[in-house]
Amino acid sequence: MAPRRKVRQREAQLAFEALSIEGGLISPEWLARVAQLDAGQQAEADYRIPKGLNLRDEIGRYWRIAQAPWTDFARAWAAGSATRPVAEQFVTALLKDCLGFGSLVEREPVTKGERTYPIGWSALEGRVPVVTVAPLPPANGETRSALDELSSELGDAGRRRSAFGLAQEYLNAEEDALWAVASDGLTLRLCRDNASLTRPAWIEADLDRIFREERYSDFAALWLLAHETRFGAPGQLASACHLETWRAAGREEGTRAREFLRDGVEEALEALGKGFLANPDNHALRAALHDGKLSANDYFQELLRLVYRLIFLLTAEERNLLHPAGVSDAVKARYALGYGVRRLRDRAVKRSAHDRFGDLWEGLEIVLRGVATGEPRLGLPALGGLFASSQCPNLDAARLENRALLTAVFRLSWLKGDSGLARVNWRDMGPEELGSVYESLLELVPVIPPDHRGFSFATGDETKGNARKTTGSYYTPDSLVQVLLDSALEPVIQATVVSHPEDPVEALLKLSIVDPACGSGHFLLAAAERLAGHVARFQANGTPSGEQYRHAMRQVVSRCLFGVDLNPMAVELCRVSLWMKAVEPGRPLSFLDSHVQRGNALLGATPELMKKGIPDAAFEPIEGDDKKTASLLKKRNKEVSEKQGLFDTFWSKEAGIETVQVARAVAELDAAPDADLAAVVGKEARWEELQASDAFRHQRFVADTWCAAFVWPKPELESAAGGKQKKASPIVEAAPT
Repeated sequence: MAPRRKVRQREAQLAFEALSIEGGLISPEWLARVAQLDAGQQAEADYRIPKGLNLRDEIGRYWRIAQAPWTDFARAWAAGSATRPVAEQFVTALLKDCLGFGSLVEREPVTKGERTYPIGWSALEGRVPVVTVAPLPPANGETRSALDELSSELGDAGRRRSAFGLAQEYLNAEEDALWAVASDGLTLRLCRDNASLTRPAWIEADLDRIFREERYSDFAALWLLAHETRFGAPGQLASACHLETWRAAGREEGTRAREFLRDGVEEALEALGKGFLANPDNHALRAALHDGKLSANDYFQELLRLVYRLIFLLTAEERNLLHPAGVSDAVKARYALGYGVRRLRDRAVKRSAHDRFGDLWEGLEIVLRGVATGEPRLGLPALGGLFASSQCPNLDAARLENRALLTAVFRLSWLKGDSGLARVNWRDMGPEELGSVYESLLELVPVIPPDHRGFSFATGDETKGNARKTTGSYYTPDSLVQVLLDSALEPVIQATVVSHPEDPVEALLKLSIVDPACGSGHFLLAAAERLAGHVARFQANGTPSGEQYRHAMRQVVSRCLFGVDLNPMAVELCRVSLWMKAVEPGRPLSFLDSHVQRGNALLGATPELMKKGIPDAAFEPIEGDDKKTASLLKKRNKEVSEKQGLFDTFWSKEAGIETVQVARAVAELDAAPDADLAAVVGKEARWEELQASDAFRHQRFVADTWCAAFVWPKPELESAAGGKQKKASPIVEAAPT
């Protein structure tokens, strides 16, 4: 039996490299609890272990039992003779002899309605379907999963299915089945009923790595998670099983620790802020603050972008989405072992690493430059966007000690609990967590002392002017967002599909989803999941793979989502949230400058409204206005309107032509491809040129003038000479009527 490493309670780190979780089906923290026998219902009797025997010893015995069938299967796979029956023989042996699936039996194809499901095997009287498929041969020395490969053997009525797709579709159709197993011998995937399929979700074990690299701890975690006893018992409700209990408990417990995460982000910002300013080599940074070339708020914004970069890289690394296809294992290892952010995360736990050298920051800067423009030697794609050189120019040119960087990484990566450290689950971070972080960021007011060698956040009365209070920004709960999507978005999606049967994908991608107060992007993210799920299903003609879903998500984010917010921090975090959601290996970050913008959605204009001139209602008195002045402006506006005066000169025939020109230019910009960094940079340049054009600036001036009328100050009329007559002040005379 492979040696087992004792996990100290004070440092319960998650290190199951051969187990992965897609779509938040269960949190990594809860998986760690299962592995530590801390999830409940994990006594020997709960796993049908006879009295007098030890659970850990039995897992070791099953580990040894699994070696023989694996060796036979691996030999056949290496020889190119691992057919579906060979894979089936290994998988069923693993389930029956090692994972306790004594009820596993062969099944004839199951027919439900007009659909047929050739699942092949099932356990617990049909409540756990098991689908097997032949493994793919290695390509370029890499092992590839066959679970997402379409196969006519698993299809129905001429439609091909993947093994994962068949298992998922069967679960969605069978009320008495909640969980399924799909395997090609090299990987084993647990999936759950997911009728809405807003995104693919599963728990996957890389059996090849587990046995080839002798990863006993991963096997033990898989055994404890996927033993037949975890799926329930015949005669019980499908929901009455340990997997469902653990899944629900993990969601209720909030293992991603929202409140702790808010504190962690704030502490990371403070550590970085102090670290850069305290570094004796950063003379230029302190001079920029002293001379006013860099404001405290601009410095804070660069710190935020640096934290966003770290979060993005952690998320991409944990989701295995950073490297493009075709990057060799050697290059991936070079990045992971020498440069990756997960390497910093693991080093951050060691106090001895928190020294005053600066090599870790120098290494991180290589990564940041690499993902900005591409670095083949580390397998890094050219992402641009958040990583462009214009985002953090002052910090990119500065130095940072290891202790400051590792403190920040530690605060972003680890949570301290009663049982020790738990790793932050950036892989499955949802919009509710990002929204919570967004709320906390709005409450922060940066403070830099006169010597520019420290950094902190204001407390008490000093926070009265924070962005959350001044902009009225509050986070929308996920439950409300889902109700809104059910009532507003889903009917539109269904109507679009029905009215465009010839090409539903393109019709769906022409939809525009707008959030006029987008905040951190919670509603837009949730809407993107819904729409991308539909697009991916049509593109896959069935259940999409993770790769197909990610491609659909990038399409939706690039083409369909639009957001406005008054707070610039919200605009930036919304873009970052969308980038994290839509990352697709090998492709740059989508161009979002024209889709997510800063603005006041409560006040705006359209060409149709402006053609009618400024309405008299624009001069209704609001808080602080004088009624007589308002009446005077109404009268003046009416007289000017009757004479087709000032505003008509603004809204001339030429102005109408400009509107068409600007609209066409924006439409062409949106339609332009963004498949590589050069294309995205080109779109950025075109957007800047458009904003600087005479037509755009004139259109904006006209719209600003029209809108300004509604909020124009209306102070009391001033006394004229002699005090007998009232006259309008200069501000009133300048009102746009």
